[in-house]
Amino acid sequence: MKTLSVVAGIVALLSSAPAFASSVSMTFQNVGTATMVPNGVNTCGVFAPTPANILAGATSPTSSTNCGTTSAAHVTYNIGTKQCVFHISTIYTPANPLTGASAYWTPNASTTASGSATCKVVSQDISQIFTNGNFAAVFSMK
Repeated sequence: MKTLSVVAGIVALLSSAPAFASSVSMTFQNVGTATMVPNGVNTCGVFAPTPANILAGATSPTSSTNCGTTSAAHVTYNIGTKQCVFHISTIYTPANPLTGASAYWTPNASTTASGSATCKVVSQDISQIFTNGNFAAVFSMK
């Protein structure tokens, strides 16, 4: 009987994975006085559209990637010697039928600045995080 309970628990754990995939989306605002130039993109999948130069005072199109239950992107922009690395991710933790813990998504948006850059997370959209894990953020650089 214990074997049957263990097998049932394993089946429940494996079947708790979602049947959907989450996307992360990034939009960039140039609040500086010179052009932002992309200097690297690291993502878990295809990131489209590819980040391009952003003129002073302008905002980029929204770029997204979707890699299933763990989606992440890191985009580096430079303005001269100033540099911002923008990070975004959403990670799914499945329900645990053994402890009764519910499934949940963990969104994260952050920045890393160097060269006297001012890098910010301007806003975060978690409106879909509880349904499908989609997560979006707007970032700025100066």
